[in-house]
Amino acid sequence: MNKTVTEEFNKGTALYVKGKKDEAIIYFKNFSKKYPGLPEPHIALGVIYFNDKNIKEAIKEFKIALELDPENPLVHNNLGNVYKAIGEKEKAIIEYKKSVKIDPNFSLGYVNLSSVYEEMGELKEAFSYLEKALVNTYGLPDKGLSLFFRLAIYYLLFNRLEESSKMLKRILKQTLFKTSTEIVNLRRKCNALLKTIKNLDKLSGEEKEKEIIKTLREFEFKYIVKAISKNRQFLRN
Repeated sequence: MNKTVTEEFNKGTALYVKGKKDEAIIYFKNFSKKYPGLPEPHIALGVIYFNDKNIKEAIKEFKIALELDPENPLVHNNLGNVYKAIGEKEKAIIEYKKSVKIDPNFSLGYVNLSSVYEEMGELKEAFSYLEKALVNTYGLPDKGLSLFFRLAIYYLLFNRLEESSKMLKRILKQTLFKTSTEIVNLRRKCNALLKTIKNLDKLSGEEKEKEIIKTLREFEFKYIVKAISKNRQFLRN
């Protein structure tokens, strides 16, 4: 889109941000008629419908956007999010994989693939995609901070304690002078996990397993807890 068209498009975004959802929908529908070759209004409509839990219309709009721009990784990712939300995990995986095939530096696609596999209890697969997401952390909403923390958890699971500690210290270093509530909570979790890792050296066998599961529960990693509760041998590999 050129500057003039972009400014026109942004008026619709402004309506939605102000809470004028219905007006934004009408605006983007008219915009799509005025510029039938552009995928952007359909992407915007897809996001609005998805946020409004109108799954049918969200899928419809994202598919129209893909007809206009089939090589757009963000649209494949968005469509994957819709499928994931309604429990169609295999379809979600297909879309997420398309997103990272189109753009191997699209970290959000790797993160979402990891999330789906984690929900399915396939932790090794989840871990693999999470590591791949490190390719471009600046493409993530929080510059990779939540990714680093999840990786620290997975390094803990796979008994790579030194790497887990390094990841946590990386977060603490990057957030040293930040004071938002989210950052303060994240730093608290990092310090707590570092303490847990230090204590693990003193434990063995079942005590170590219990401490890891306790930590995961505290941090609300319910799908990981569910997976390893079904297969306690996982922690011994």
